[in-house]
Amino acid sequence: MNITFANQQFWLDASGILIWPAQKIAVAADLHLEKASYFAARGQMLPPYDSIDTLQKLFASIQQHDVETLILLGDSFHDGNGYHRLEIQSKTVFENLCRSYKIIWVIGNHDDDFIPPDTQGVNEITRQGITFRHQALAHSQAENFYHREPEISGHFHPKAELHLQGVRVSRPCFIADNQRMILPAFGTFTGGLNINDPAISNLFGSNFTAYLLGDSSVYSVPDYKFVSS
Repeated sequence: MNITFANQQFWLDASGILIWPAQKIAVAADLHLEKASYFAARGQMLPPYDSIDTLQKLFASIQQHDVETLILLGDSFHDGNGYHRLEIQSKTVFENLCRSYKIIWVIGNHDDDFIPPDTQGVNEITRQGITFRHQALAHSQAENFYHREPEISGHFHPKAELHLQGVRVSRPCFIADNQRMILPAFGTFTGGLNINDPAISNLFGSNFTAYLLGDSSVYSVPDYKFVSS
């Protein structure tokens, strides 16, 4: 789905990645690689396939577009040691990704300041007046926030719930107004936070749109149609 944000044209991909065609940039948030191995070490056994599934899906999604740069919006690993736990197949895909694209590695709260080889590590980065960061700034963090630059972020794993022909549907989503956009979590083992939760809703006014991920398309839904968890 094409949308206009900050006077720029973006493509919202049903996989959960954001494409900025004019800049040949892809953006993904919250991969949480090696989350399963993190929990397994603490006695909660999960199938150890999250990293390879996430990385293969990411690579395949990006290859559908004309992209030179990949911005990862933080929490790309579930913890700071996750990179060192990658199995050979996953590490091979990860290294191929780094060789194929310029990787801008935004540091998130789970990354513990880890920056993998062959990536550019940053706390945030601005392109064409749009700032990419891990977590959206709260209104209290910036004086005259709505006179500041637009931002694109992750962190919250937004999902939206609505009633559709009598059935309650819950889907990961992009959420955006004219000032900020939050991406869905891309990782295989990532849950979601309802967009009506104050942690998300307090970041937006009453006029926003959620873009729900379908199997092959993205669907825009105005804010008033959503239900709380």
